[in-house]
Amino acid sequence: SQTYEELIQSCNTWMEERIQLHSLPARMIHAMNLIEQAKGNISVDHVASSCHISMRQLRRDFSIYIGLSPKQYANVTRINCIIKELSEDEWITNALAGGFFDQSHFNKMFKQVLGVSPTQYIHNVDDFYRELYKF
Repeated sequence: SQTYEELIQSCNTWMEERIQLHSLPARMIHAMNLIEQAKGNISVDHVASSCHISMRQLRRDFSIYIGLSPKQYANVTRINCIIKELSEDEWITNALAGGFFDQSHFNKMFKQVLGVSPTQYIHNVDDFYRELYKF
């Protein structure tokens, strides 16, 4: 069983390897920038149309180059943006500002992305995790 640190390091290494194996086409860089600028709170349809590609091509590109669907990438980005500003007192405020409709929706997505609830994350994480994006 891996510790949180080992799990996060494994995920980071895997993502870096995926990105380094392939030079990203301009449309992927543009799509990723759109998602990151919107802090993950953007529709995949809007990303595809802004990149002048079909939804199918966008999904294919993300699968090949990132290993996630565009929606999964957006969700990870949303969670990362909230984590970056996370403190025990203000996490729900940040979650709502990050585009989640309510606390239960945020908790569910947080657990899907990180494997632990926000409360578990806050209690078990050290400064190393607070400083770094998860992907």
